[in-house]
Amino acid sequence: MVLCVDPTYAQFLVALGSLKCKDEEDTEKDADEDTEEVNSDEEDEDMREEEDEQGQDMNSWDYVQRYVRSLELDKTVEVEVRLAHHKHLRNLNLRAATKVEDTISLENRYEILRKERELNEFYAAQYSMKTRIDKNRITVDTRNYEQHFIWPKSYAEQRAERRAKKNKREEQQGSTDAQDQDTASTTADEESMDELRRQAAILEAQVKVLRDKNRELDENCITLKDVAGGAHKEIEAAARLDACNSPKRRTLIPFHWNSSIGTWEIAYHRSNSLISVQEQECAQKILQETISDSVPTEMHILGSKKEAMEEWKDQENEMQLADLRPLLLDLGESASLKGDLCWVPWKAVESMPYGLLGGELAAERAAMSSALVTTYALFTLSPKLLELKLRGSVSTRKEIARPDSQTSDYGRLMERALPIRLIHVSKGQSMGAKVLTQEYAEKLSRYCGFDEVQIRPNPKNVSDANLQVEHEAERVMRLLKPRDWVIALDERGRTITSEQLADLIADAGDSGWLGLAFCIGGPYGHGADIIARANDKIKLSSLVLNHEIARVVLMEQLYRAWTILRGENYHH
Repeated sequence: MVLCVDPTYAQFLVALGSLKCKDEEDTEKDADEDTEEVNSDEEDEDMREEEDEQGQDMNSWDYVQRYVRSLELDKTVEVEVRLAHHKHLRNLNLRAATKVEDTISLENRYEILRKERELNEFYAAQYSMKTRIDKNRITVDTRNYEQHFIWPKSYAEQRAERRAKKNKREEQQGSTDAQDQDTASTTADEESMDELRRQAAILEAQVKVLRDKNRELDENCITLKDVAGGAHKEIEAAARLDACNSPKRRTLIPFHWNSSIGTWEIAYHRSNSLISVQEQECAQKILQETISDSVPTEMHILGSKKEAMEEWKDQENEMQLADLRPLLLDLGESASLKGDLCWVPWKAVESMPYGLLGGELAAERAAMSSALVTTYALFTLSPKLLELKLRGSVSTRKEIARPDSQTSDYGRLMERALPIRLIHVSKGQSMGAKVLTQEYAEKLSRYCGFDEVQIRPNPKNVSDANLQVEHEAERVMRLLKPRDWVIALDERGRTITSEQLADLIADAGDSGWLGLAFCIGGPYGHGADIIARANDKIKLSSLVLNHEIARVVLMEQLYRAWTILRGENYHH
């Protein structure tokens, strides 16, 4: 079968060849103080840079060389955006071409899908022909396209001609004294400067053409800059809807500072989609296998919960949470990426059509998460100022489970470790149970605050069982705080696994509660007030357990849950 190249695509390739493309929660006061401090630092640095530029001779070698590097960065960004625009338009054309009408039979639908797949494979081959990965960066091979374009004579390189003239002058002079050497050196410097200026002129022309072409298409697409502006509420609504379907998947943005071109770069898939991971995959060993060996031991959650936290009740009327904030991972400048990941300037990413950024996440959700980076203007800062800003109130630092000899592949990010309070209605404790509860209380204290409160059964010595339960519930209610996440152990509660208990603890920490309270009722169970107050009800076993045994089992499971969250090798 013969496939014809789209004329628009062919024209684009010629244009591309003609351009010679190559390559939480803090208080508002604290947040304002952090912002003012960073803004002050930014202003000081901008003033210093402006003073340096004013004192810099625009005809000096350093100034022109720095200007050339900035133009090279601009060219790289515009090329990436141009490629993204073309891919976006091609996707739109494919969707329009394969739109299924009511008159199309089922057999024809499969034929259309087959042709669409063939067309995608063809275009993929075209892209692979002109692009290659060089140290995790996509570079463009222009050798096949240079024949379509001849540079204007004023831009043509004239090194050979100048070198021949120089040699001719040296032969005519026939002098090798110091003065002639100085003259030759000065001439060489001037020629090098002329060549650098000529290179700048060429880059200026290339960048101008690319920007003009991209500007024509920018009006017809939505980018991260547009999403960050808050004008497209339909994208946010779609993102929050997708979060309900996959609440535990997060957008991950690995980044580093590229000093050679002076810009921030992020890692994403060659398909232009951003990286997303399940929360339980946020362990260092897993991230090192899938992203880079340079994965550090911590990351940052950008933004506040109010900006990107989705809450809803499921069919069982239980509260569910999804965090749409991005995870930022600083890999360092020398980091090498794995798989199909590559580095790309952030300036290019935030100027691409947002529809390309979705991978395993919906494009709207990926856009809403990553747009927070633009909102906070993180990647417009210098490395020093970015570090200061991330230490402020704009992000929360999170540890990543480490792959040492005592860890497993399971780990989970948490906002913070909530203190746990165990409230139980029971009599005295036997020596054996006391030893075990003290042991697990010490183990739990490594991960979070732990407190145990005992309430004497039948505090008012009544003979009626219902009154006894009511009086016990009154005592328990006095100990509960408004911002406590309350879990009642009840025979009618849901059965959960150890992993689900770990998720329960992590979800409570991610949702803004100030404490976890586990309640064990008396011999006749919980009062109605406790059942109504409980945010969740669970049961340890279908068997009836003695109160002392139930406490030991619960404390062991709490300890096990924390080792699961930290990825430690206790739970198998």
